[in-house]
Amino acid sequence: GTTSLTVVATSGSLVKKLTYALSIQAPPEFNFNFTLSRNGNTVSKNTTGTNITDTFTGTLESLNQYNGNVTFSYSVPTGSGIVITSNPSSVSISPGNNGTVTFTLTIPNSISAGQYLISITATASGINTPKVRQYTLSVQNAPSVGSFSFELDSSSGSINKSASTNVTHTFVGNFVSLNQFNG
Repeated sequence: GTTSLTVVATSGSLVKKLTYALSIQAPPEFNFNFTLSRNGNTVSKNTTGTNITDTFTGTLESLNQYNGNVTFSYSVPTGSGIVITSNPSSVSISPGNNGTVTFTLTIPNSISAGQYLISITATASGINTPKVRQYTLSVQNAPSVGSFSFELDSSSGSINKSASTNVTHTFVGNFVSLNQFNG
């Protein structure tokens, strides 16, 4: 609120009075900022049948002189089998001392291709409102198994039959890698 102060200056019998309005404000609320840094939201299933791993980072920043500890919780679609872990599991931040956390999603390769809403909640000690960050994870089917194609420079040829000598006919074959075939 605002209050009025009267300032009195005296010198002998002279008295001067001034009114001064003083505004009293509540201290700023401690707070923090939480951001995610991802390199795309798409993962592909693999042909080996092993789990898919997706890693990304989170950054925590102290606001208004906040000094405390931040922990994380997660929400994934029921039955998806997605598991999220963080390293470290909690981060201490203070003015001028931001924090970084690495999140790892372990996604079963048996998951159906589609869109999955992922929520990560950062809760700071002493702050009533947690920060929730959401993104949609897109899971794609595995690419086709690598293969190759083989082409000849022509589809047919002819030779003249000779009774006394061997006949030679030359043609060229070209191999083309498909779906990252290496062999």
